[in-house]
Amino acid sequence: MDPKLLIDGIPLLFDAAKAGYPRFRRWRESDNFTRLVRLLDQRFERHEFLYGQDWSFLRSDAEDAEALEAFFVSEAPLRPALLEAVERHLSVVSDAAPPLRELAEEVVAVIEDVANELWSDDTDRIVFELRRLVGPTLTGLDEVKAQNEAILEQIQRLQREEVRIVSFSSAPEDLRPGLERLAEDDETAAIRLNDTLLGGASVIDAAESLIDEAPSWVMKGPAVGQIWHLLGRIAARNGRWARAEQAYLRAADLGFARPATAIARAGEAAHAQGESERFDELLERAERIDAADIAVSILRADELNDPEARLTRLESARASTKEEEAALGAARARARLLAGEAGTNPRTRSTIRYARGCESTRSAKSRRATESSIDGSVADQVVTTSSVARLRKDGQ
Repeated sequence: MDPKLLIDGIPLLFDAAKAGYPRFRRWRESDNFTRLVRLLDQRFERHEFLYGQDWSFLRSDAEDAEALEAFFVSEAPLRPALLEAVERHLSVVSDAAPPLRELAEEVVAVIEDVANELWSDDTDRIVFELRRLVGPTLTGLDEVKAQNEAILEQIQRLQREEVRIVSFSSAPEDLRPGLERLAEDDETAAIRLNDTLLGGASVIDAAESLIDEAPSWVMKGPAVGQIWHLLGRIAARNGRWARAEQAYLRAADLGFARPATAIARAGEAAHAQGESERFDELLERAERIDAADIAVSILRADELNDPEARLTRLESARASTKEEEAALGAARARARLLAGEAGTNPRTRSTIRYARGCESTRSAKSRRATESSIDGSVADQVVTTSSVARLRKDGQ
């Protein structure tokens, strides 16, 4: 939130503090509660055990509602009251699930994180954020003045340190890291991209529209290459390979910092469309730019039948994000599977067990006809049982 906006909102905080913050009882209202449910659904849509959870109990159950009321109005802690109440209402049937208390803790932590995102009224958002910056609620005129001074001090510190209060908490979990990296170079573009993607019928529909229409704001600016690379990843994760290839190539043309990565990903998208010659051409082009690029290394390694040669080819690969670390780990696991180490290597066995769990719990609508070898997201980068069979066949 803009520090200037926070300063302008101080008179609003005065009025709200004097009244005891009754405005936040509106969390129960349909618009605000619906937004809370949507935020929870988005956070847990890829969760192995909390996907599809019914959250209506947060408003209908007396204990849950009382704990949330105290949290929003009086800044009372959600633990242990809400933690215990949520635990009783979670619908988890899998034997592989962790204890319900751990899952309830995840839910409570997300509610704390998205609390300021559920208000449909802008004034509510400003007052809630100002109060959060200061700490516990203060009463009385003198204390309100002290609260004002504390707010000003913190805002001035934020301005001095050039701290950006920008949140992408409402974005899907697999999209959030890319938006945060984009914000480091172009905060305005990241916010606009986030709003555009979440404002469409779906994230993928909005991304495809941006790729097709290429409005001026995604063609100019200091980080347009990052924008197009992120659009390419969204398209690839949803199996829209033609648009993924288009977006990745445009990312390379518009100055993406790692053109070899973008071009190699474009090559993988071409391969997924059955265009083997274009795949070879793009991968060779990417390799000429940077042979040690992680996307190039993984795709080249996957072409090799000898497991030791695969592992050797991956030695020089450089991962710069958590997603790429996951992709590199999966590529090494595939090589070890090809070598027949699955029965003896504990790390490989663990990878397979996790992958099979992901495969068994993913909904039909989220499955991809062709999965990326160089995308490290939990949803798309898994060593599935079908991958295991394919690898063993290749190794014959």
